[in-house]
Amino acid sequence: MAQFDVIVVGAGHNGLVCACYLAKAGFNVCVLERRNVVGGAAVTEELWPGYKISRASYFPHLRKEIIEELNLEKYGYKHGSIEPRNFFPFKSKHLFLYSNPEKTAHEISKFSTFDAKQYLKFYDLAKSFAQTVDPLMLMPPPPVSELLKMMEGADVEWIIRDFLLTSAKQLVDELFESEEVKVALCLNSVGNTSMSPEDVGTSYLLALSEGSAGYSYAIGGSGAVSKALEKAAKDLGVKIFLNTEVEKIIIENDRARAVKLKDGKVLEARAIVSNADPKTTILKLVGQDFFEKEFIHRVKNLKNEGGQAKINLTLKGLPRFSCIDSTNIGEEHKAYVGMAESVDEIVKAYFRWRFHEIPERPPVYSFIQSAWDHSVAPPNHHTMSVLLRYVPYTLNKGNWNERRDELMQLFVSIYEEHAPNIKQLIENYEILSPWDLERLFGINSGHVSHLEQTLNQLLSFRPLVGLSNYRLPISGLYICGAGTHPGGGVTGAAGHNAAMIIIEDLKKSN
Repeated sequence: MAQFDVIVVGAGHNGLVCACYLAKAGFNVCVLERRNVVGGAAVTEELWPGYKISRASYFPHLRKEIIEELNLEKYGYKHGSIEPRNFFPFKSKHLFLYSNPEKTAHEISKFSTFDAKQYLKFYDLAKSFAQTVDPLMLMPPPPVSELLKMMEGADVEWIIRDFLLTSAKQLVDELFESEEVKVALCLNSVGNTSMSPEDVGTSYLLALSEGSAGYSYAIGGSGAVSKALEKAAKDLGVKIFLNTEVEKIIIENDRARAVKLKDGKVLEARAIVSNADPKTTILKLVGQDFFEKEFIHRVKNLKNEGGQAKINLTLKGLPRFSCIDSTNIGEEHKAYVGMAESVDEIVKAYFRWRFHEIPERPPVYSFIQSAWDHSVAPPNHHTMSVLLRYVPYTLNKGNWNERRDELMQLFVSIYEEHAPNIKQLIENYEILSPWDLERLFGINSGHVSHLEQTLNQLLSFRPLVGLSNYRLPISGLYICGAGTHPGGGVTGAAGHNAAMIIIEDLKKSN
């Protein structure tokens, strides 16, 4: 007889969400985690005394339905919205984007009154599209034919054309005249991806970014999400084992029966669900011999090469941006910052990544958690998360142990063009290349969304046609991570959706 109803491999936030819902439905669940802490990439770690660092992900936006249904506020989860959403410094100007479209349009009017009017039209279309897609986030995605039927109204042709068949670059070129506005929207179109704004599908991501609620933060850092989920899971009876690495998922008679741990111990269950990325789950944990050759060939060729590096910093003061006058914590410190001088610069950086070269000027993003949450740093000190876009997983020259420090030099050189005091503020830092993200968090090729978020790897195509219902083609085997619908980000949606499918299957088998 199986020791558990369900074994969840990996205590990332999606794995924990999945475990909570399964236990809430009355099933006996255990979670096995390789590291000594839950959360996967959604962790807060005290890398330096007194500083709580969101070491990998730093923008948790857990679905409100999950927060309410799992009663996470009871377990200490507190969060807030980031406003303004974005700050883009340029050499002598700056641009804020707000959740309020009229306020954003007023900002844009500093660059172009035409663009301000265009933005309001664009926002209305993006919001309409986002509202159509949003309910699909908490369910297995429907076939594309059904999705298209859901899009109604006079603007449906424009929505399909602009957000499903067009690149972000082409769209902003058609809609706007100001280079600064184009840069801002192109930077927002490639979040959590290794895609170029010239790629079809980036307009889909841009529409969701601009047409939805915006960014949020968790008090205590990203790990606060995982800690609340851990407490909720334990209260529901879930058994969580840390420092417990799964070596193999055991298949017998075409069914997932058990997991073999690295120490040789075997644990049996009626169902196994993997929070790991699809490639790791299928190729490593299960093994190629249990699948058809064509299926394995497709899995091997899923796009998932990482394209971003994370730098964690502590600062002894606030950066002062030369394009804006402020002495205290201002809107520019509370927003998500994006830096690039032109769309062409973004595209050039992408092509350097394509050829496994470090870009000369990668797009830079940053967020100062302590500007909102004073619990993560000592008084008058700050934590900063920095993202460098288009940093390759593999290098055509050298390796990351030899070249990691180049990323810090790039960050400082670009950032001090806009905030000249940044270098003198830095106290401590940690550089995580895509290779480091794989090594630390077990993310194949260091892609934070597990798989690229191209249109042919989203919705009912994620991770492959026929697998968007979280079932793998072996009975009793499931996946629930960011490589499934709806994709990356700390939302918990994939874990929720997988749990609903597993509950349905287990009840049928009873």
